This record gives sequence, C-alpha cells and structure tokens, in this order.
Amino acid sequence: MTGYLSASEITSLKLDADWVILSACDTAAGGADGGETLSGLARAFFYAGARALLVSHWSVYSDATVKLITKAVSTMATDTSVGRSEALRRSMVALIENGQPQEAQPAFWAPFIVVGEGGAPPERAAANMLQSPPADTSSVVPNGLRAWKRRRPSRLQKRR
Repeated sequence: MTGYLSASEITSLKLDADWVILSACDTAAGGADGGETLSGLARAFFYAGARALLVSHWSVYSDATVKLITKAVSTMATDTSVGRSEALRRSMVALIENGQPQEAQPAFWAPFIVVGEGGAPPERAAANMLQSPPADTSSVVPNGLRAWKRRRPSRLQKRR
C-alpha cells in the first residue's frame, strides 16, 4: 500500500473532522469547465464527515504553502476566538507583509480558500460578537494587497 486513498475510499471513512487541509496543487478543481466547483476528492471529505476544507484553486508554491498553513493553524491554536477563515486571512496578511518579497504576490497565497464552516465554532463566535469591529478598515486589507489592486487593470480595462 502506498498511502493513496481514492475518493471512494475516503467517502467510506467516518470522520469527525473540523478541518481537512488539502495543501497540494489544485485540490478544489472540478472535473470540467463550467462544471463542478469542487473536485471529487474535496467532496469526498465532506461526505466522510469533514465540516470544513482548506483547498487550492491552482498550482501552489511549496515553501509559501508551508508558511501559510503553519501560521493559520498556529493562529487558531493561540487564539481560540478565531475561526478558520480569519486564521487563513491573517496568515495571508503575514505572508504578504513579512514573507519573502515575491510572496506578497497573490500567486503565492491566493490559491487557498476555506470551504464549509469557516467561522469560529458557536461558543467562540459569541465571544467575537462582544468585540467591536475596527474603526479604521485600512487594517483589514494589507498594504501590499492595496498596492497590487491599484496596479492590476480591471477586466474592462483589459478589453479596451
């Protein structure tokens, strides 16, 4: 046995997993253009009992992926009021602001998304509601991303 699990084998598992991390390349991809939105592999984990997945939409850079996922998991471990989506967002911001210069580019952090229950569990969510949102929304979007958005032409500009 090589350690390979097929989608049909995964669906037969009885998981009680809060989060399954599929950190390889293109783990969210459906079968065909305009078709399914999640790969059979990703869907299989939901059928098996996963409540949330971390998946990628395209090829990933190994070193950046390790940093991204390690930071997200450690964020959740140190601050139990943070959900999976927020932990991933904070990890992306950290990679943009503190990683290697090229890691600020979206190709390094943007392939990943949380599918499923991305928020904090209900007992942690109640604690989050007591906190007021930041008055200054500039802290929500990192400087590198704002600069990238300004440089990136919109779809309408590309067509002209």
